[in-house]
Amino acid sequence: ANLLGTGTINTKTLLSDTDLLFDNSHGLQQQIVLNNEPNQNVTINIDYTAPASNLLVGAGYRGVGSMTVAEGQSITSSEGLLGYHAEALGTATIDGTGSSWLNTGDLKVGKYGTGVLSIQNGGHVHSTDLYLGYESYSDGTIMIDGVGSQLETGFLTLGFKRSTGTVTVTNGGRLTTVAGRIGFVRNSFMDVT
Repeated sequence: ANLLGTGTINTKTLLSDTDLLFDNSHGLQQQIVLNNEPNQNVTINIDYTAPASNLLVGAGYRGVGSMTVAEGQSITSSEGLLGYHAEALGTATIDGTGSSWLNTGDLKVGKYGTGVLSIQNGGHVHSTDLYLGYESYSDGTIMIDGVGSQLETGFLTLGFKRSTGTVTVTNGGRLTTVAGRIGFVRNSFMDVT
């Protein structure tokens, strides 16, 4: 849905079709101005400096969106989503030593759409539970590359409901899970390398 009219939104949670960069120059407090549509002048103030309950973080709501965490910045959320609607593409890149994304709940890489999670150059992601491809016909990809790059999750589900996904761990990257399942529902397709 388009946000039309004039106004300001202050939020600690955002799932959008914008490109967000959290690094030393941009920090965890940012402002997005939406003014591309007629009758649109909306300012969104995002504040990820203090963890809050029910804090959703992600990218790719109905279209294309991305989130990059770099240069030692850290994002905390209670839920993470990449690629919400069927036509959405959401990507998250966690890049560099000290850069992290901590989810105290579920992380869904490809909820109904396509999600891509890239952890590189010593980045770190932790999630209580992780779903790679959640709903029917969704698609999820996880790439973990480089020494010190790590994904930790309590329960890893690859292909929950007739979905497709790929997990690739290269060059000393690491995936740690307490338990997992592959192809939970018939006709789910996974590629793990």
